Amino acid sequence: MARLEFCTDENVPRAFVSALESNGFDVVHATEERGEDTVDESLLQWVASDDRVLVTNDRDFADLHTEHDHAGIAVYSNQSLTPGEFVTAIRRVDRQLSPESARNELVWLDSWTQ
Repeated sequence: MARLEFCTDENVPRAFVSALESNGFDVVHATEERGEDTVDESLLQWVASDDRVLVTNDRDFADLHTEHDHAGIAVYSNQSLTPGEFVTAIRRVDRQLSPESARNELVWLDSWTQ
């Protein structure tokens, strides 16, 4: 099965991005690619055009999920996640979803950490 590719938004700590990279995930950080304060709808369109699952802790994307086509959105709300727990959740999502099955899906990462 093809692996998911990810984009983290400006709300995801750099330590989480580094942890994903060091675990072999294809990930870009939106701030590095598009600058800070990107409009949510614009970011969602950009990651969709690049077939990347958006990873965020911004709950606004849960609302946008039904309004726009996207390559997938993974949201976490637990602010005390460690980078290791974060990577574990992403790894589990990556094992269960293909790029095709992730399309237009909203995943709550908190439920994938246990």
